[in-house]
Amino acid sequence: MAKFRSTLVFLHIPKAAGSTLDSLLAQRFDPARTLTIRNSVKQIEELKALSGEERAKLDLIKGHFPYGIHEHLPRPCEYITMLRDPVERMISHYYYVLRTRGHYLHELVTTKGIGLKDYAVGGLSEELDNGQVRLISGCGRRPPYGACSREFLELAKQNLRERFALVGLAERFDETVLLIARRFGWEEPYYIRRNVTENRPALEDVAPDVIDAIRKVSGLDLELHAFAQTLFGASLRRQTGLLFKFELARFRANNTKYSRSMEIAAAS
Repeated sequence: MAKFRSTLVFLHIPKAAGSTLDSLLAQRFDPARTLTIRNSVKQIEELKALSGEERAKLDLIKGHFPYGIHEHLPRPCEYITMLRDPVERMISHYYYVLRTRGHYLHELVTTKGIGLKDYAVGGLSEELDNGQVRLISGCGRRPPYGACSREFLELAKQNLRERFALVGLAERFDETVLLIARRFGWEEPYYIRRNVTENRPALEDVAPDVIDAIRKVSGLDLELHAFAQTLFGASLRRQTGLLFKFELARFRANNTKYSRSMEIAAAS
């Protein structure tokens, strides 16, 4: 199990390939020293109620919660996260809600027959209003739908630039996990894709007016994603160029073999 002087905080943005990264973290940290947050308000209050000694034992905190949890921890913290193209993320989020009975929006969407366009623009939930900016800035669901402003975007950019040890991209997942492995001294982080949204259309199969609508309501998230791409590019440039490219190609080939072997073992 990994050992850190600081507490690692994985800010898991929903539908941004975080479940796969979550599984990699679970392999490397002691469950007894890990806190997984699913109900951010309730569990953060429970965290604050713990003694300082109990909070100091936490090596990893992961889950869906806004930036700022380090304020309740006695040890230094290192944040990591992954962002995703907002249009792809909205499409994936919608189809995930459709097939997930336990999701709080499932009944509303299915009983009223809400389509993707109305899901994106209908004001159903604050998390659909530039949700990546909301989480990274730390404002969460406090501002009502439509009130996520450029002030929060600038705060999110500042947090990514100054407080995150690594900012990954869902669409460049393999490079992201290799950067994380290098940062924390992990062995090769082979994985199987987790929580992949099935039966969703490819981007090119979504009507242009729907894509335009999603882009219109996700303007701040689009800017934040572009900023994250810049940070990610800078992280890659700090690596040894050809050597990293060689390691990436080898990792992808070996991970394909790993995934196949795990699938065969699961089926036997």
